[in-house]
Amino acid sequence: MNKLNRLVFILVVFVFCILALSVASPAKAQPPACAAYHVVRPGDNLFRIGLAYNVQWTVLAHINGIANPHRVYPGQVICYPPGAVPAVPPIVVPLPTGLPPAPPPASGFFPPAGVYPRISFNTYVAGSGDTIVITGHSFPGPRSVQVFITQWGSNYPTTPSATVNTNADGTLNANFTIPNDSGGLALRGAYLTVLVRDPVSGYFGYNTFRNTHP
Repeated sequence: MNKLNRLVFILVVFVFCILALSVASPAKAQPPACAAYHVVRPGDNLFRIGLAYNVQWTVLAHINGIANPHRVYPGQVICYPPGAVPAVPPIVVPLPTGLPPAPPPASGFFPPAGVYPRISFNTYVAGSGDTIVITGHSFPGPRSVQVFITQWGSNYPTTPSATVNTNADGTLNANFTIPNDSGGLALRGAYLTVLVRDPVSGYFGYNTFRNTHP
């Protein structure tokens, strides 16, 4: 084989290898389709959103490109990954009826339009007899507000489990001992949910944690 034929042979082999590699290379992975969507509401967080479809909040943060999982905003659309199915019926949050709009207090804080209260806990794993710390912001204050608790998926009772006070700047920092029952219903189930509501204005915030005594 002369030099020219050898060069042609090498070029043919090179082109063949390039074509083979391009065919064998898998197509670029596409983002997974969403099994469902959730529109973030005031008071939501990734942990609570994940509970609704049995999806870890870390998974939601990854597939939705959320760099800071502590910051989601009302109106944001969260994608649930394929295979996610509803875990339980949604929580029914009782709203006050027949109450006229409450005027802002003469002194202190009242949420401006479009701003809603939010609460968080010092721990998201607790059960009956444990004392957790509830912190919050954007509540009317200073006010006496009611604390309700129930198992995930159940209505809140009409009678609060505790009464605590908000501060003049609308913040809340209060100890809350989890009772054995709420409204005559034993606190069972994998998750418990707490709602803090101002009975005068109707403003409320709620959050969920894992029950250690299901």
